[in-house]
This record gives sequence, structure tokens and C-alpha cells, in this order.
Amino acid sequence: MKKHSLLTILAIIVVAAVIAILFMKNSPTAQVRKLEKFTAKVEKNYENYSQEDLDKAVAEYKEISENIDESKLNEEQKKEVYRLRGECNGYFAKANGALIINKLKNAGEAVKGIFDAFRGDKDKDE
Repeated sequence: MKKHSLLTILAIIVVAAVIAILFMKNSPTAQVRKLEKFTAKVEKNYENYSQEDLDKAVAEYKEISENIDESKLNEEQKKEVYRLRGECNGYFAKANGALIINKLKNAGEAVKGIFDAFRGDKDKDE
């Protein structure tokens, strides 16, 4: 009987610990901290994003952002969340702009190659 009671108490402690961890993970402070960490990661890497990297980052951002329950945040936390969201969107815009510029450069080189071929410029260089 003592063994059964000990196992029951141990099981209750484990369940309570798991519940406590889940609540802490979804606390307003944890939600803001997750967005802060994500924003720092984007700031560090956005200049090197490929289109695939950017798409993944935007998807992760949306998931993090949508999971923030603003009704549980105090005013300071709300301001911080809005600031971080703006910062992320700014980095996404910069990354997207760089990708567009690279595509335009590549397209420009292709057009230049077509003109060179029509004019026969390549033959003159050889």
C-alpha cells in the first residue's frame, strides 16, 4: 500500500511540474521574450537570407506573433511587442529589397548578354 501511495504522490508531482512548465512557457513574459529572441536572430541574419530563408522567417514570425495574447500583456509589454513587430517587418522589407535588387541585377546582365549577342560584341573581344 505504501508503494502505491508513493507512486501516486510522485505521479501528482510530475503532472504538477509539467503543468507549471506549460503555464510558464505561455506566460506573457515568455511570449515577449520569444519575440525578442526571434527579432535578434532576424537582425543578425537578414542580410544573408535567400528567398527560402525569408519565407521561413516570415512564417515563424507569424506563428510567434499570433500566439501572443495581447489581452494578458501590460502596457509596457504591449509597447515592446509592437516595437519588435515593427523591427521584424523592417528587417523583412530590407531582406526582400535586397533579393529584388539581386534579381534585377541578374536580369540586367541577361539583357546585356542578349544585346551583346545581337550586336556581335562578344566576337569583337576575342
